[in-house]
Formats: sequence, C-alpha cells, structure tokens
Amino acid sequence: MAAAFVATSAIRRGISHGGRSGRTYSSYSRPSEDNMEGPHICWIILFGAAGSALIISGSFYIYESFHDGRASIVQVYNEKVSDWATFDHDALKNTSFSFRILSPVPMNDTSPRPPPICINVTTTNGSWIGDNCSTCLEDSNCSASNCSFVPGNTTLQCKEAPPPDIIMVQQAVTDEMLRGGGGMPWTPFAPRTDNDTLDSEQTTGDLVAYDALRYTAVGMLPPRPPGAWGPYGWAGPDFHIQIRAHYAGMDALFAPQPVRLLKEEPVAANMKICRTNRDFYWRDNACYHRVALQRICIQVNFTEGEWRPGFDSSGINMGCRVSVKTLEPQPESIYSTTCPPLRDENGTYVNERTPTLNPTRDNVCDFSAVNITIRSSTDPLIQARILTKMTLNFGMTPEENMQQGLVLFLVGAVVLCPLGATFAAKHIVRMRARRQRRMDDFLRPVAAPATRSSARGPRAQSYSADDDDAENRPPGPPS
Repeated sequence: MAAAFVATSAIRRGISHGGRSGRTYSSYSRPSEDNMEGPHICWIILFGAAGSALIISGSFYIYESFHDGRASIVQVYNEKVSDWATFDHDALKNTSFSFRILSPVPMNDTSPRPPPICINVTTTNGSWIGDNCSTCLEDSNCSASNCSFVPGNTTLQCKEAPPPDIIMVQQAVTDEMLRGGGGMPWTPFAPRTDNDTLDSEQTTGDLVAYDALRYTAVGMLPPRPPGAWGPYGWAGPDFHIQIRAHYAGMDALFAPQPVRLLKEEPVAANMKICRTNRDFYWRDNACYHRVALQRICIQVNFTEGEWRPGFDSSGINMGCRVSVKTLEPQPESIYSTTCPPLRDENGTYVNERTPTLNPTRDNVCDFSAVNITIRSSTDPLIQARILTKMTLNFGMTPEENMQQGLVLFLVGAVVLCPLGATFAAKHIVRMRARRQRRMDDFLRPVAAPATRSSARGPRAQSYSADDDDAENRPPGPPS
C-alpha cells in the first residue's frame, strides 16, 4: 500500500525524467496521457531483471525440493563407508608401511677441505700465527701468506674446518635394487586417525560416521634438493621412492612414480598477459611458471591378501584426488606455485607466508616438510571426492531447497512490488484522465441547430433578412 501511494503521488506530481520533472497541475488542468511517463526506463530494467531472476531462482529451488537428488548420492556414499568399515579398515590397521629412497643416494663430498682458520689464540707480546693455528717459528718466512702477525693481549678462537658436504648422486634404479634396496634403511610411516573434514556448510545427519585411517611420513626429502635452475627448467635428479607394506608376515614392495621436486609448467596465456605477470615468463613462444612439490598421496588396493598401488586406465599410479571434469584420478604428486608446505593433505593452510617461486630469482624451497600419505582406494574421503566432484558437498536436502526457494521467491516479489505498484498507479491515473475527458466533452455547451435559411447561403440569408424587416415596418402612405 505504501509503495502504491508513493508511486501514485509521484505520478500526480509529474516526477519523471526530462524537463517535466517537478511540474504540477491545478485542479482545473488535468494531466494528459502523454504526461504520465512514470519511472525511468533504467530503473524499470534494473528492478525487473533483479526481481525476475530471484523469482526464477526461487522457483527452481522449489522445483528441486520435489526431487531428492541428495538421497541417491548419500546412499552410495553410505554403502562405500560400510564396505570400508567391514573390509579394508581392519586390513589397513594391521599393516605397517615404510619407505626408503633408492635414488639419488647421499654421498660425502670427497673434495679437499681447507685447513682450519686460526681465530682462537691468546698472545702476550704478539706473535706470528699460521693458518693451522700454530705459532710460526722465527726462522720461518713469517711474511708468507700462511702467517699473520697478531698483536699482544688478543684472544682469538680456532675454527675447525667445516665437515664434508652431503651431496646427492643420481643412480640408475635396477630390478635388483627394487628387490633388495641396496642396503638402504627403511623409514616407517605413522598412522593418523583424526577425522577427515567434509564441507562444513551442509547437513551431515544422514551421513554415516566412520573411523578414519591413513599413513603419513614427513622428512623423506632433503631440505635443499640437488640441482639448479637452468635455461630450460630445473636441472636436478628425480627421486625414486620405494614403499614396503608388511601384512600377515609378508612384505609387498612397490614404487610410486619418480618424483621431480621443481619443474616448469605451461600456462594458457598470451605474450602480453605472460609478461605483465611477475610469476610468468615467456620462452619459445609459450608461457611458463615454476611450481614446487607440495605433497604426495598414494592410493593402494587390498587384493589377494596384499597391498598394491592403484592404477588408472593408462597404467599410471592413482593419487588421492580426482579430476573435476573426467572424475579420473589425478597423479600422486601435487604441485603449487609456492614452496611447501602451503597446505596439508586435508587442504588446510599450514603456512601462509611460504615464498612464491619467481622466474627472476633462482630460489630453491625447503622440501623437508613435504609429506607422503597412503590411503586405501576405498577410503571414504576418496569416494566422497568422486561423488561430489571434489567439492565434498552432497547438496541440500528437500527441506533446505524448499526454504531457499521460498526466500528467493519472496525477495523477488518484494523487488518487483514497487514496479508493479507504479504501473498500477499509472494505469489508474490514465483511466481517470480518460474519464475526465469524456466528462468534459459531455458537459460542453451544445451549438444551436442550423436553420433552413442559413443552409441556402449568405445571399439567400440577406434576402430573408430584408423581407423580415419589410414585414416589421409600419405601413406608409398609399402611393
């Protein structure tokens, strides 16, 4: 009612766009239909589009409330959880996993070390000190480069030679190494039983709870990887990792795909966009950016009493994530444009200040924080990612769809209400103007009907007037 009153008052006062804004009319001067312009066309389009979109969206949600699409997905998910709790969970719980790196192998640097530097010697009257922290003899050449004079009352320390550097040497991985490992030690995985997190903005009452279990290991990679950035990417060795699964007194050995710590990936960008972005660079008519390894997640299957890595249709080991478009498993290694660890396996931010790889700086990340995770192929988290296309949200219930639809529908109706009230008021004023015109036409004085003399023309009318005057004259004297 208030919107209709405001719209009617605005139209009566002539509020509109153009030069007629603010024009008023007296009670004897009624506005015509041409003066009823109403609101500006831009406001009509804006409110009309917004209100229509809200009403259409609300109608869609109301329609979806009659078709429970969430129930079918939740049913499949609950069945997967039951299978996990019945079979693979106990098998995974009774299994111990460990890993070792086959290549590159750490080796001591055999290059000659410099002698210790003399920085801790107490002198009284001053003396000549050599590079090996020994006092130079008087008969020796004290002016040589290996001796220097230290004044009296000086206390110095002797810094020993630094230990040999540990370098990583790439070696070929043979079948014998895969079977025996070349004497490399095994590092155990640690079990993790904290619950996996789904999308918190959804109803979880109809989802079956389960006991989460996976194995993780941290520190398998060195802090500073061997290699350097070259003109065509990262020139460094790939890491070959071997995993052992011990179950029921038997060992199963398998190797994931070789891991490259740093690499370059192409970017879908033209030359202008590539050169304006500081993290991209242009080379060989293509745009690239640098990425670093974040984490590794391996998917394993329990078949015939032992654990084996899962393979996709192309024979590549499956990771724990799936593609949104094809729902195919993605590779085990996950990369990002920032140094690790940006996120953990659940996607939670670990350190938001990790440096970003920049092509203008040859920065190298610390990879000692990279973790490797082992999950069963029937893990409920992997099944939830497949069913929800990586969103981990199963959708809304029919009640939530109905509530959402009603809210959108009512909001759209409220948005369209002033527009409808304006058109209604405009129509009412227009009808009143028409009635007023008809009333004015009805009350206008009617002209006298035409006589026969007037119909004969001006000449006949003049004759008729003379005759009337002759009849009204008094009679004169007879002739």
